[in-house]
This record gives sequence, C-alpha cells and structure tokens, in this order.
Amino acid sequence: MQLQFITTPEQHQIAYAVIGSIDKTPILFLHGGPGSDSHPEHAKLFNPDKHYVVMFDQRGCGRSTPSGDIEHNTTQYLINDIEQLRLTLNINCWKVYGGSWGATLALEYAKQYPAHVISIILRGSFAARKQDLDWFIQPDGIAQQHPENYQKLCRQLIPAAGQPLTSRLYELLINRNEERAYQAALSWDHWEATVMDVPVPKEESDPKQRLQRINNKRVYAHYCHHQFFIGEDGVLPGLDKLRDIPVTLIHGRHDPVCPLSAAETLAEALPKAELIVAKAGHGLHEAAIREALILHNAGSDRTPPAIPLY
Repeated sequence: MQLQFITTPEQHQIAYAVIGSIDKTPILFLHGGPGSDSHPEHAKLFNPDKHYVVMFDQRGCGRSTPSGDIEHNTTQYLINDIEQLRLTLNINCWKVYGGSWGATLALEYAKQYPAHVISIILRGSFAARKQDLDWFIQPDGIAQQHPENYQKLCRQLIPAAGQPLTSRLYELLINRNEERAYQAALSWDHWEATVMDVPVPKEESDPKQRLQRINNKRVYAHYCHHQFFIGEDGVLPGLDKLRDIPVTLIHGRHDPVCPLSAAETLAEALPKAELIVAKAGHGLHEAAIREALILHNAGSDRTPPAIPLY
C-alpha cells in the first residue's frame, strides 16, 4: 500500500492510499475516532476482486499533517477533504463505509453529495446527538456499569462542577503542559478500553509515541467539545436526503459505546435501510462484527481475517 498525499486549501496534508484495481467498484473507508486513523488491515474487510478501496487519515490524524492540528478542523472541512479526494482520484460514484465516528461522517458527507454515493455501509453507528455523547461521559450512562473506573477518570481529570468530562479533557490537551496532557490522554484511553473490554494501554516512554497519543486525543476532544460541529440533534436532521440510497447498518447487540437504539433510530428514518444485529459489542476487534461486515456488506464469502482490528 503506497501512501500518497493531497494538499487542502488550508495547507493540511491528507494521507491516503488505494488498494485494488481501479476498474472495480470504489469504496471509501472512513475511520473512527475522531482522532483515530486507517490501517492496511482494514482493507481486508472488502473483497479485492470486487472493490477498489480508498482509505485516508482525517485531518490531524495518523499520517496526515500537521499531526493533532485542530485549526481548520471541523466536520465540514472533513467533508471537503473527502470530495477533494474523490475528484483527485477521478471517481464518479462510490460506496461509503464508516465505523463509529466514521458512520457519522459517512452520513454527513452523503447528505451533501448524494449523487456521488452508490450505497452506505455503517458499523457501530454513532448518531452524534448530545444524548449519545452523554451516554459515554455522564455518570448516569455507561458509567453505571463501571463506577470505580469512572470515578478514577474523574479524579484524574478533575473537571469543574457541571463541566462535561470531554470539555475538561479538551482544556488539558490544548494546554502547554505536555506531561499533564499526556496523562489526561492516557487516562481517557484507559476509560475507553475499560468500556470496550480490551486491554488498557501502558504508559509509553518513547516521546514520539507519547506525542501521538496526545495528538489523537486532542482531535477527539476538539470534536466532542464542539458537539461534532453538527448540533445537539446529531445526524438526524437531513436524513431525508438519503431516502433513495441503500444503507446497511451493522451493529452489535451489546454495543457499550453506541447503544443499539441509535442504529434502530437511523434504520427507521432511512427508507432503504437494512439493520443487521450481530452478537457483539462495538469494535472491529470483535469477530462477529468483522464477519457481518464481510458476509453481508463486502460481497465476499471469504473467512473473516483473524487479526484484531481496532
């Protein structure tokens, strides 16, 4: 996979790669986060005999530069980047895949450019409403299942009275105290790992790794603090623009990050939607999620890749 770059009008360098033959059906892979990145392993979810996979790292993420930059970094800028990438690759129409936050971005892009979207594939859909974020950060949400870990997170971040945890995280990550920023980022990743039931990350000693963790979480907190730049109703407004586009939603029945009810709400609002419920949680590290994606969405009868995909 050869890494390439496009330069945005705001001078962000967006890293992207293509996998497969250009004569196949193009499919855009939108990673989660915000603040995550794409990996070559993700392309294994799609049949290379049928798909031309386009992957990129969103602004400030992964191999895109400036790393961790939140200037000129909003949902609309990301949509602009997707369209610039489509034009650069001379693609007329493509399928659009998005997982978690990537599902949010997929829907927002499709609303603006429905004529260029063949179909939409969503995994672990994050509807980006205030209630969806509150579920993850407020004491009456998923914290009820992990009270000790939640209290530990609060002690580490020390939010002001009534201050959302993500806003406090944002304050710490735009602060010039790098050590405090790193500890805040690490504590948040511990919380995410606890909720998703995956191993918690260990503290790094490599300065580059520590800075990357700060940068990733800075982008994440930036979007959370600003309600993902789409308002408290999230992706729900404007879904009528997608009434003619087939949408497949793959969602874990026991998803602790994005409850199944959000995917059900989306399925009800989209006339051509199909909801597939897997016996799983949220992440791509779960075999049932990967199997559902491959068998029902990738047009493939291949065995799901055994490697963990986070």
